[in-house]
Amino acid sequence: MAIKAIEERGGTGGLRVIGKLRKGSVKPEKGPGRDLGEMFRFTSDDPKIMDVFLKVYDTDQPAILRAYLPYPTLRQNWDYFFESWKAGARLIYRCNGEDWIRWLTPDGKAYSRDPKPCPICSGEHQAAAGEHKISGRLMLVLDDLLYRGGVTGVVMVETHAITDVYEINNCFRALDNQRTVAGDDYRGIGIVVWRETRKVPTKEHGVRDMAVVQFEPVVEWVKAQLQQARGDALGRVPTLDPRTGELLDDEWADEAAEETAEPAPETAEDRPSAPPAAEAPAATSPAAETPAKLAAWYEDAGKQNEIRALVKELKIDTVEALKRLGVAQIHDFPGTFDQAISALKGVSGTDDKPASWRKGETRAVLMRFVDEACKVRALPVLDYDAVKGLLKVEHLADYQDGYLQAQKAILDELERQVAAKVDEVENIPI
Repeated sequence: MAIKAIEERGGTGGLRVIGKLRKGSVKPEKGPGRDLGEMFRFTSDDPKIMDVFLKVYDTDQPAILRAYLPYPTLRQNWDYFFESWKAGARLIYRCNGEDWIRWLTPDGKAYSRDPKPCPICSGEHQAAAGEHKISGRLMLVLDDLLYRGGVTGVVMVETHAITDVYEINNCFRALDNQRTVAGDDYRGIGIVVWRETRKVPTKEHGVRDMAVVQFEPVVEWVKAQLQQARGDALGRVPTLDPRTGELLDDEWADEAAEETAEPAPETAEDRPSAPPAAEAPAATSPAAETPAKLAAWYEDAGKQNEIRALVKELKIDTVEALKRLGVAQIHDFPGTFDQAISALKGVSGTDDKPASWRKGETRAVLMRFVDEACKVRALPVLDYDAVKGLLKVEHLADYQDGYLQAQKAILDELERQVAAKVDEVENIPI
């Protein structure tokens, strides 16, 4: 058996904390830092991780982040206590609202985990300034930091606002209400995290505007839960799409089966005597295949309904929506479904100005678009420096024509490369 004292002290066995998402600016010499409104501020003690974050997000103050919950249980992912710290560096006690559950012994040499009634919660003493403050900690694995930056570890969202604690609790309750398997763990659930300005009642200042922390599960996870629930309600086992592993209803299952079924052997009658000459380039040109591949998401009725609901929510008409997408018809949009959603949300008003970059249209969003566009054209993927060179800027935030124009400039360059590639093939001597 292992040494008992060490075994009992143990640890969480969790991923290392590589940084924090804070709500305020850098603290001045006196007093707290300025609240950043609807932005976060990323900090890390490791300069290398800080550099990777800046390269991935192009800012240390992101407005919206895609993330995953890293741990099985609620309390591993999110906890909150009343705490008191000495000079901000040493914990004096941690309270659950009734008892101290961890506290520094009188000699200051060790911590005790024996529950001890809290004198402030019991009403014996009044909390001094800075004492008995609420502290909430939400643990996240940031999507782009992991997959684009190659950094493993959790990032902590730290808050000392009771309103944030209530809101984050409500977000977890909403998530639990959508889960189809009771008691299923939280690991791997994708969420989107942001700050949203609300009217909040306060004791000292009455009702005032406050940017509270919010999150919601990604659309893919919600749809999977609803489809699972629908299958359970109908008393059948839901069908999985053999191409993607997604849950399908009966209509989609039939379609998926048709698309993945082995083709019937070709007969002489089926085989044309000679293909028309004009059709040959279309079959071999990467540019010719691009619209069909990228527009495939629009054939999904569910995604069509999501687009319509978003347009209604944004209170814009069809003409304005098409203008934001930069197309005459929605099925002409040269991007994925997520990029269409981003384009509709990312434009502030009717002019696509640089302000949209500060609302989440950062490097990570654009680079996903670039990766997808390069892959469907069978071109080498452009790295970030190449994209900046193409847009003639040092940072994406410096680009003056907005997000949609940036997409168009990149697509124009990719089409030029495709055309050059086709010309090169056609000019090979036979």
